[in-house]
Amino acid sequence: MSSTSQRPGRLGVGIIGAGRVGAVLGSALRAAGHAVVGATAIS
Repeated sequence: MSSTSQRPGRLGVGIIGAGRVGAVLGSALRAAGHAVVGATAIS
């Protein structure tokens, strides 16, 4: 049995324009064990 079939799938997630919804979404995904990177900017 391979090691990938023994563990649940995890995602690498990027959130652009994090804002209020992105921050909550990123926090929830991070709590579920996913790798999260967020980016936001002010122009």
